[in-house]
Amino acid sequence: MKSTPSRSAARHATLLKRMSPPVTVHLRRMYVDCRYGQLHVHTAFPSSGGFDEHVPLVCVHASPITGRAFRRLIADLGQDRSVYAPDLPGHGESEPPESPPSVAEYAAAVGDLLDTLRLREVDLLAHQTGSLVAAELALARPHQVRRVVLAGVPVARREGARGLAPAAVAGGGARGRRAPARGVAAPEALARRRRARRAHRAAARGVAAGRGGGRLGRGGRGRLPGR
Repeated sequence: MKSTPSRSAARHATLLKRMSPPVTVHLRRMYVDCRYGQLHVHTAFPSSGGFDEHVPLVCVHASPITGRAFRRLIADLGQDRSVYAPDLPGHGESEPPESPPSVAEYAAAVGDLLDTLRLREVDLLAHQTGSLVAAELALARPHQVRRVVLAGVPVARREGARGLAPAAVAGGGARGRRAPARGVAAPEALARRRRARRAHRAAARGVAAGRGGGRLGRGGRGRLPGR
């Protein structure tokens, strides 16, 4: 069976990678200018510089954490490309704007980062509410954003909401109520469970005292003999 050219090329690249010396990844922090002041950036790049390798990667964090959340990840991804994880304006060590920015304004600040570093083309990796910023940036700069990876995208947001406030969970309805977290019962369900437990305990006490004499039916009601 003959191997296809693509398989041969991939096998050749794998062999070259195994034979090449280990790459040193440099982890640095830097500040760049954006429309809201200084933007603090966590960055990683290989000893070769990264600019002649793969397309640079920009990581967008969720709120209210910072770009430091990608610190361990960029140490791995920085082996063959330059990686940037900025603190969004008002997060971490980045200067805050005068008023809470919208998602589009957060995306514009990340766009300022691309312009300051003169990055002609980038890939985006975003987590949770950072996905909103990454999607907005990709729509605003389709010529500059090559690929987008979104992890943990918020399911829904309240209508008219601004910024990166935690999103409302699907099923909350028009009022924007949050659905109970997994493993946490709603108040109505807890009340039904309490009533059922009280009814079961009362019926059990009656059976123990000889007043019920029958099996317990659904809902904790005693079933009397002969009925």
